[in-house]
Amino acid sequence: MANTLTVQADYIARPYEMVNSTGTGATVLITCSSLSEIVSTGGALVSNFSDQSNPVSVTSPQVADGQVGPNGQLVTWTTPNYIDVTISVIANSVDDYMLTAILMGVRKCAGLTSIGTPPPIFTLAVTYPNAVGQSRIFRNGIMLTGDPGSSMAANARINSKSYTFRFGATPISIVNPF
Repeated sequence: MANTLTVQADYIARPYEMVNSTGTGATVLITCSSLSEIVSTGGALVSNFSDQSNPVSVTSPQVADGQVGPNGQLVTWTTPNYIDVTISVIANSVDDYMLTAILMGVRKCAGLTSIGTPPPIFTLAVTYPNAVGQSRIFRNGIMLTGDPGSSMAANARINSKSYTFRFGATPISIVNPF
């Protein structure tokens, strides 16, 4: 049986087991290669997540593509891609101030930073303290976007703020305690 994919799992949920999929108590640890004046050596821990949008959002990368050739055969190929991770936090929280400071440290414009310097490299470790204690570690990324100011919703509440990081071809570590 050529071209058969076999997946072996160390742990398989039984039909009678309840799966714990809670995100309550999740944290994101941000470390950075060159912003030591903003992000401490141990990293910055984010836990004041927003209730107005998804607290942690990870894009689904397209890993392959295909097209039908002129004779009807399917031609396929793998595609290089990136993964975006967006963190949404409560406006005016300590985490918001810290992420805004990181954004301003990364931002390049006249008088702020040298235009020729490479962007700082980030690592994000997302930890879900559910029954299996999952962690996802994203390495070799850059800060892509962020909210430097505050917007207000029609109900007079300050909107939550989102910060997006982009990670390239570096493999993602998936840590499970099985």
